Amino acid sequence: QVSFLHLMLESQSTSRKKDRCQEVVLTLKVSTATAHSQQINVKFRCRSKKESFIFTFEDHDGSIQHAAAIAPKKKCPTSGCPVLLTLHGTGVPPQNQADSYKRMKGKNWVFGLDTAWVLAPTRHGAHNWEGPGMLTPMTALQRLAQMASKVSWMPAVDARKVVFAGHSMGGHGAWHLATHYPDLALAVVSAAGWIAKEDYGDSNLFFRHDVGVSFTDPGLKAILEACIAENMADHHVSNLRGVPVLARVGAIDRTVHPYYLRRMCRLLEQAGVDVSYAELSGKEHWWWDTWSENDGGVNSDPVVRKFVEQFTVPSEGIGQCHSHDDGENCALETERSKYRSSGALFASEPGRLVGRFVLSVFNPASHDGLRGVRVILQRTAMRRSKVEMEIQAKSAALYTSNVKMLQIETPSVASVPWQQMDDIVIDGTHLTNVSSTSEQPLCLYRHHDGKHAVVLVPDVTV
Repeated sequence: QVSFLHLMLESQSTSRKKDRCQEVVLTLKVSTATAHSQQINVKFRCRSKKESFIFTFEDHDGSIQHAAAIAPKKKCPTSGCPVLLTLHGTGVPPQNQADSYKRMKGKNWVFGLDTAWVLAPTRHGAHNWEGPGMLTPMTALQRLAQMASKVSWMPAVDARKVVFAGHSMGGHGAWHLATHYPDLALAVVSAAGWIAKEDYGDSNLFFRHDVGVSFTDPGLKAILEACIAENMADHHVSNLRGVPVLARVGAIDRTVHPYYLRRMCRLLEQAGVDVSYAELSGKEHWWWDTWSENDGGVNSDPVVRKFVEQFTVPSEGIGQCHSHDDGENCALETERSKYRSSGALFASEPGRLVGRFVLSVFNPASHDGLRGVRVILQRTAMRRSKVEMEIQAKSAALYTSNVKMLQIETPSVASVPWQQMDDIVIDGTHLTNVSSTSEQPLCLYRHHDGKHAVVLVPDVTV
């Protein structure tokens, strides 16, 4: 049995001189009622605000995990700074992942971003950022926000606005988290990210070269494959429509072949996703110098920084409402536009909320929703569920497949005002009395006759 002990350490000194920054070693003596005692030496590193730091946290399953973080260099809005949630590759410690967001300026290293947190979590064991591995970075995100809210010197964290990023296994993690939490995504940066573990390398091949495949019933294979379909990024590309994507890989990468990024980007383009893809000549799986020495490399060179800044640096006129030439309702101005500069890399406007969107779900328990629409219950478990959305300024039409129950609420990034719409039609059912100033989500149940009805909201959290 494990019990957590919370210790609060406070310094009696008000001095903050740089030359006094040194390692601190504390000896803790823990005693129990049975007279058993144990001494533990705890070491604390001294870190400046400009450097990465490590913190431990209680994970979703009660285990203790740790993460590295770098605070923004500039002042954050009162609502907090967005977070670049970066996921490491196999065997890379979280502090190394966080410190990969550095560049040389003059003769000094510059770590992190101007107006966004850098958060690099980790989890013990093999997980590929799937299953429990997916929940760990999302928990770390909440723990960082909680910690910042309790410490006066730490900039505030807006855990509802995230740039998902990663390299190698972490590149797959960026695909995985962004497609499962698209309503949190400001943007995605995947470097050398593979699509599915079952198709990458030779460590987890699905029935390939397996002598037992000759004796396996196809129905059993279908069940087994259905259990891992939620981890296949290419099955969920439609969820990223409206989310800007930057994908890059070394042209001579011998670890993750460029084929995986090419294939993923082709699928994203077919789904109407705003994606930019680059194969860098002469680069392998990892590099520190893209065009000049110590320019930031694979994770933080000028191209990556410029892309990320478009969605993390607040633009002028935050909170103002601007009419569009096509008559789009001003109330539909997305929260993402608050972090989008006018000199964007992409010509289109991925933050626009009107248009067609498709939510693809295999396991409702691992999905957060798209444009505020979330699948709660399937008609047939672990099969593909789809919600096709035609969203206009004051109305919306939804068409569902393999969906028994839906939840609709206003998301934080792409804030579709569902409760203020004049007309919502789901599979031919016109919803009435849904206009409300309440922020409570709508929960809709589909009866056997195919009609949807508003029901009480179940307690569902991811």
